[in-house]
Amino acid sequence: MFLKDITLGIDFGNTIVYNDYNGNKIAYLKSVEVITEAVKRCKEVYIISKVNEFQRLKVLHWLKENDFHEKTGISPNNVFFCGAYDQKGLIAHKLGINCFIDDKPEVMAHMNRTVYKILFCPNPKEVRQFDLKHLQDVYSWDNVSQLLFEGNI
Repeated sequence: MFLKDITLGIDFGNTIVYNDYNGNKIAYLKSVEVITEAVKRCKEVYIISKVNEFQRLKVLHWLKENDFHEKTGISPNNVFFCGAYDQKGLIAHKLGINCFIDDKPEVMAHMNRTVYKILFCPNPKEVRQFDLKHLQDVYSWDNVSQLLFEGNI
């Protein structure tokens, strides 16, 4: 798959950011840098996050406070929220996403078979619960960068 043909979907929690011991959201090392490059080189980039209303407001606040849209080039219109993991697959299908990054194997189980699936720091116990094929485990945004930008997809 050529980079210019990739419509990329990315989860927010535990993929772009993680919570520190005080519950503050901290961006993973290089996540913003890699996403910024993806916006420049991919066909389109979206964020799809499963949250409740309180979490949605916190995510929107974090995006604004950290100038995420300005830094990455992702439009606020390219950020979607849903209330269940299976809804991510429906949103991804509607948006034409053909590559998705998430930390939850359950999400990947609801993605179309044609979507290239990248599991970010997955919990091995959760991975064993699902019989998933055609996916790649990664453990850093450097790994994501290698897959996307060095032609490994």
